[in-house]
Amino acid sequence: MNGSSKHTLYGGIFIAACVLLAGIVYAVIRSPAPEPAIENTSVADMHIDAPEPSRALAAVTPTESASAPPSNAADGAQPGRCGMEECSWSKTLSSTVDREDQRGRLIALSLLGGSSRNETSRITWNDRPHTVYVFCSTALPAVMMKAYDGWQVDVLDFIDGVPGVLESSASIYGDACHAGDRRFPSDAEALGYSHIDDDREEVQIDQPTDIFDRASMKPAPSGM
Repeated sequence: MNGSSKHTLYGGIFIAACVLLAGIVYAVIRSPAPEPAIENTSVADMHIDAPEPSRALAAVTPTESASAPPSNAADGAQPGRCGMEECSWSKTLSSTVDREDQRGRLIALSLLGGSSRNETSRITWNDRPHTVYVFCSTALPAVMMKAYDGWQVDVLDFIDGVPGVLESSASIYGDACHAGDRRFPSDAEALGYSHIDDDREEVQIDQPTDIFDRASMKPAPSGM
C-alpha cells in the first residue's frame, strides 16, 4: 500500500469507530430508568400529610356533641327533692324584699315550679308561677307558701339537719339568702345559725309578716 491508501484506510476506520460510539451513547440515553419495586401496602399504612386547620376554623368548631342533653343548671333551675321516680324543680322569676330589720329579711319570690323523671332529664314546667316568701333569719329561717287552709311555714334547722321532706324549701332558702356563699349550709353555725327547739318548729301565721314576731319570741326554758 502506498501512503495515500493507508491514510484513506485509517480515516475510514476512525469514522466507523466514531459512528459506533455515538450509537452506544444514544442507546444508553434513550433506555428507560428502572422502575422501583412496589411493596404490598394497605390504606391503613399510608400516611398523608394533610394541612392543619386554621385557628379561626378551630375556634368555631363545636367541641360538644349536638345531641348532648340540655343542662338544667344552665336554665336557672334549682333542684328540690327527688323521690317516687320524680324530682321537683323551681325557677326564680322575680325577687322583692318585702320587709327587713334586725330580726331578718322577708323576701317575696315569684317561683315557677316543675318536675322531671330524674336529675338529668328534661323538666316539665308548670303553666303559671306562684308566690313564696323566704325569711332570711339566723333565729328562725323559714319558707312560707299559701296553702288551702292558710299558710304553710317550713322552719329549717340547718344545725341538726333539714329532713328530706323539706329539701325543696331548703334549696329555695339557700338560693334566696345565701346565693354564691359556699359556706352555707355546711358552715351554718359559723354564719350565726343555731339549733331550733321542737316547740319553735311549729309556727302559725295569718300573713307572712307575722314571722317577725315569731322570730323575736324567746324559746321556752329547757325542762318545761
